[in-house]
Order: sequence, then C-alpha cells, then structure tokens
Amino acid sequence: MSLTYTCRPKADYSNNRFRIYGDTSLWSALTSEDDVTSYIGTITPEAGYHALLDHPIVGNCNASTMYIRGRAPDGAPTVTYGTSLAGVFIDTDTFAVTAAWSQDSFSVTPVAGDVNSTNFGVGIETDATNPQDTRISWVRLDLSYGPPTGAGFAYLISSFLGPLVAVGLNEMPGLVHHFNAEAASRPWWHPWNRHRLGMEDCKEMWLALRSHPWRTILA
Repeated sequence: MSLTYTCRPKADYSNNRFRIYGDTSLWSALTSEDDVTSYIGTITPEAGYHALLDHPIVGNCNASTMYIRGRAPDGAPTVTYGTSLAGVFIDTDTFAVTAAWSQDSFSVTPVAGDVNSTNFGVGIETDATNPQDTRISWVRLDLSYGPPTGAGFAYLISSFLGPLVAVGLNEMPGLVHHFNAEAASRPWWHPWNRHRLGMEDCKEMWLALRSHPWRTILA
C-alpha cells in the first residue's frame, strides 16, 4: 500500500542570517504557501536555514518530490535546497531564483530511517557570491511511502488508542475503522492526521501486536 503525505516545516532547527517577513517565525512563514503575506529572505552570501519537517512514521519510502518557491527581484541567485538531518543536508538540488515568484522541484527517495528521525527536515542555503535579496515563500516534501510494519504497527495503534487487552483477529476491522476515524478527525497539522491503516493489513497488524507485548496484550 502506497500513501502520500505533504511534509511541511513544523519548527526551526537552525538559522544563519535569514529573516522573517509577515509572520512570527521562520518555519510558519514557509507553511502558508502564500507569496504575499509571509516569506523568509536574506541578502547575505552563504546564509543558511534548516527546519524540521512534519512527517509520518514510515516503513519504506518511494520516489517523492521536494518543492521550493522563491523570488529575487534584483538578480538571479542560486539557492541550494533539500532534505536534511539535524541541520546537515542529505539530498539537494539547486534553484536559479528568478525576478518573479517561481517554483522549482526535484525527485528524491528519502531513506526511511532518516524520515523516522525526530531531526528530519529541510534546508535552504544561498550561494557564496550572489544572494541578491533572495526570498523563499514556501518549501515542502510531497512524500510517497509505505506504512510501517511489525513494531511500527504496534507503536501506532497503541499510541493512538492506548493499551489494548484481549483483542481478537475478528475485532481488527472494527479497530482499524475506529483508528482511521480518529486520525481523520484531527486537523492537518496534528501528528495523528497523517496516518491511515488498511483493512488488507488486519492480520499482519494483529500478529504484530501479539509479537510486541511491551505495547499491547491481545487474545
């Protein structure tokens, strides 16, 4: 089963000479996807910014797309952007920013272990000689992924629903339905909202829960 999730900035990790325009924090200025009301910017060479990304817990990652949107009214600087881990770039591409707002993207297949890290994020860096009033209005990762298996299923279900006692295999469809309804009822930024379980995985999830008594006790 392949799922998609839009990973947007959720917190600042590090900042070197980027400023906020029209918002209260750098990371939130990059989530509105609005060119007018909020963006971040710099006129400094080699300025860098890293944000943590909101992301699901994954079992595997498929080919995904990273996007950036920017503007440089006075020139055409090059920006390096990409995924990062604890403030260090992992996969990157470059974007020749234009005078009008424009968008760039590149294909990336993140490593599942990186995505599951609490320090998984995104980075932006201006070039060494020609920053030219670089402005970035939004950045995101459209992640394509497979759900967790084994311990990941046990972790998700118990995290959402609490300890489960004596749940039989025949009760798993009802549990999955309840899990998905709870997740769907949360706003997009809530950590539950990103997750959905599939009915086709009921047996695998039940076996996973039975194999991890440190999370659950099942019949």
